[in-house]
Amino acid sequence: MNITRELEERFLAKIEFGKANECWPWVGAQVPYGPSGVIFYREQMLYAHRIAYQLLGGKTLPPYRNRHVLHRCGLKVCCNPKHLFIGTLADAHALMAGFGKKRMDMRRGKHALTARQRNRIRTRALRGDAAAVIQRDYPSIHYSTVLKYVRRTLMIKNNR
Repeated sequence: MNITRELEERFLAKIEFGKANECWPWVGAQVPYGPSGVIFYREQMLYAHRIAYQLLGGKTLPPYRNRHVLHRCGLKVCCNPKHLFIGTLADAHALMAGFGKKRMDMRRGKHALTARQRNRIRTRALRGDAAAVIQRDYPSIHYSTVLKYVRRTLMIKNNR
């Protein structure tokens, strides 16, 4: 992908830069189904970590076919090129397992939550706990999954 000066300026303005070994989180838009950072440019949605790999890391992106830009740090919004590398889907699953995250059920597109976990999340949401606070107690469950259950619980409560 050819990165223009305009895209580069917009992209760099949305990164919270830190020390060389720290994560540099993307503070711009994120996809609704996960925490991956995105930027819209010329009617295209581009993933922030892919642009970071190319622009900040000075490396060429491989074609999408079975090659992905992965995060060594486990933070999907990280744009530090030292934390990014090219890998396969199998590499991504191995990384997630190493970080204690569960694989998504690709057939149904749902995270593997137990009934007990769902009920506890809903109970805490009804007590007024924020999704971020609840998620800290469930490190293997992604924040967006917790947020989905909290929002659904509050929506049902408010419509009664």
